[in-house]
Amino acid sequence: MSQKLKLNKVRSFAVMSCVLLAPCMLSVKGALAGGFGLREVSAAGEAVSLAGAAAGAAGLGSIFWNPATLTQFDGLQLGVNSTLIVPYSQMKNQPPTSAGYNAYSNFLGGSFSSGNIGIIGNVPSGQMTYRLSPDLWLGFSLSVPYGQSTKADASYVGRTYGSTTKVASVEVEPMLAYRLSDTISLGAGIRYLNFSSRYSSAFPGNATPSQWSVLGIAGDGEALGFSLGATFKPWAQTEIGIGYRSEAAVHLGGNFFGGAALASNFGGSAALATATLDQPVKLNLSLPQSVTLGLKQGIDERWTLLGAFEYVQWSTLKAPSVSYANNGSSPVASWTAGQAHPALQTIPLYYRDAWFTSVGTEYRYSPDLLLRGGLAYEKNPLGLNSKSARLPDFNRIWASLGLTYQIAPQWSLDLAYLHIFMLGDHLKIDPTNTGYSPALGAVGLGTLDAKVDARVDIISVGLTYQFTTGTSKQK
Repeated sequence: MSQKLKLNKVRSFAVMSCVLLAPCMLSVKGALAGGFGLREVSAAGEAVSLAGAAAGAAGLGSIFWNPATLTQFDGLQLGVNSTLIVPYSQMKNQPPTSAGYNAYSNFLGGSFSSGNIGIIGNVPSGQMTYRLSPDLWLGFSLSVPYGQSTKADASYVGRTYGSTTKVASVEVEPMLAYRLSDTISLGAGIRYLNFSSRYSSAFPGNATPSQWSVLGIAGDGEALGFSLGATFKPWAQTEIGIGYRSEAAVHLGGNFFGGAALASNFGGSAALATATLDQPVKLNLSLPQSVTLGLKQGIDERWTLLGAFEYVQWSTLKAPSVSYANNGSSPVASWTAGQAHPALQTIPLYYRDAWFTSVGTEYRYSPDLLLRGGLAYEKNPLGLNSKSARLPDFNRIWASLGLTYQIAPQWSLDLAYLHIFMLGDHLKIDPTNTGYSPALGAVGLGTLDAKVDARVDIISVGLTYQFTTGTSKQK
C-alpha cells in the first residue's frame, strides 16, 4: 500500500470519527434496561440477543464487548446503528397500599394508575476498524452505555417514589488489538464517558396530587475507564471471546431544585429556601464493571451456533451520598418558617449484581443473505431494597430475529427486532426497607403496592461500509 493511500485512509478514519460523534451526542429520551444499562450498540447483535457478541457475532459492534474482535475485520470498515426502544410500563395501585395513598386517590383527585412511565427513545452508536499492519488493528467505538427516562402521570399518587428519572450518557473509546498468532488475539481500549442524570420526586404537601411540589437533583460529570479482551480460536470453526469493561467513577456536579416551590406551599420564604436549599450539589457514582464471554461455533457452511454469558457488578452503586458543594451538608426536604427538615442524604439505589445469558444462531441463506435469531434470560439487579417506581423491573426473557443483507460489494445492511418479556407483575415498596427518606413522602404515606404491566419492543438498523471489497472474516 502506498504512503499516500494509507494516509488517505487514516484521514477518512478521522473524518468519520467526527461524523459518527454527532448522532451519538443526541440525548436518549427513553430506555428500560437491566438497571439503567444499555446494550444497544449493534443491530447484528440485537438480532441474536447478543449471543456470541464477545466472539465477533455482533458485527463491528462486537468491539464494544471485546476489543480483541478487531482482528476479525479486514481493511477499513465503518458502521452506524440506530435503535428504537419502545418501552411500556404501567403501575396500578392494589391493596394493601397504605390508607394515605388511598385517601389521595379516592377523595383528593389523585389516580391509582401511573400511566405509561416509559418514554420512546433512540439509541445511536457507531464503530470503525482499521488494519494498520498484518497483525495490528486500530478501532473506535461511540456508544450510549447508560440511559433511562421515565415519567409518571402528574395525578399519580406514587410520584412520591419517583416523578421523573433521566439518565443519559455518551462513551468514546479508541482501542488497539494485536494478533499474536492465528489462534490468539488481544485487545485493549481507553473509555471516556460523559454522564448526566435528573432525579426528582413529588412531595405530598397539597391536596391535589397534580399540584404537589417536585424536588430533586440534576447534574452531570465525566469518567475514565478501560476495556480488555482476548479471542481464542482452538479449531477452524470455533471462536471464543472474553471481554472486560472496568468500573468507572463519575463525579457528578449539579443542583438541588424545588426547594423554593416547596417552601411557598408551606407558607415559608421562597427567597430563603432558594438561598438555602436550591444550591449546587455533588455526589460520586461508581458505574459497574462487567465480564462477557462469547462463543461462535460453526456447524457447517450454513449454520453457526452462538452463546453468551455476562456478569455485571451493579452492587458497586450502593447509595451515593448527596451533599452541597459549598459546605458538604445534605439537602433538606422542606423549609417552614426557620425550620429545615433533613432528607435526600443519599440516592437509595442498593442494586445487586446481575447476569445475562443468551443463545442464538446464524443461517447462511444465500451468499448475500444471513438470517439470525436468538433467545436470552436476564437477571435484573433490583433486589428487595432497591424496588423502585422509577423502574419497576423484573427478570426478563428476550426473543429476537434479524438479518444481514449484502446490498453491494462494499455495503451491508443489518436489521433486527427484539421483544422483552417481563417475568413479574408486582411491585411493593415499603419505606422501612428501602431507605427512602421522608422528603420523598415515603414515611408520611407508607407502603405502595402496585400491579405492573411492562414490556419492551426494540427495532434496530445498522449499516456497514468497507473501503476495500475484500470480505471480512465476520461475514
